[in-house]
Amino acid sequence: MKTKKYSNKMKLKIGCGHKKFKNYINVDLNPKLKPDVIWDIRKKSKFKDNQFEEIYCNNVLEHIDDFAPAMKEFYRILKKGGVLRIYVPHFSDVFWDIPSHKRPFSYYTFHHFIKGHEKTEDTEVYFSKIKTRFMFGKRYAFWNYLVEVFANKFPKLYETTFLKSLFPCWQIEVELIK
Repeated sequence: MKTKKYSNKMKLKIGCGHKKFKNYINVDLNPKLKPDVIWDIRKKSKFKDNQFEEIYCNNVLEHIDDFAPAMKEFYRILKKGGVLRIYVPHFSDVFWDIPSHKRPFSYYTFHHFIKGHEKTEDTEVYFSKIKTRFMFGKRYAFWNYLVEVFANKFPKLYETTFLKSLFPCWQIEVELIK
């Protein structure tokens, strides 16, 4: 990796595919997509500790079995105060028929990576803050505007009742601060 070429870019886009972001280092596993950097996020990167102000990861983590090592690596390369933005499909999502999807996510999945959260397992990663938000496909059904407000106000009620089946959530947006 040529660090001089990327020294002024303090943002990282994980799994860029064909949609590369300007002023980001665009990363993908597939060399045919011609990313700035080829990297398998399940393995340690060549990036320096505390290098990035922002990491953007949109619909990538559901494609790997164990995403905890990737979270540990994201934490390592993110600066203190930096933001990790993650978008993943919710477990009620209708897109689970996609063969490459390996795992589902809930509203609380990423809370296990927060300082002070009661953990059922040690993730070895402790971000300082989290914001989590359900996102519903509003263009598919007008009532999703109301459902989204309700679900975000009462996430536990939404996920533990019939509401998740009646009104499936499109995806979850997570913002973690180091």
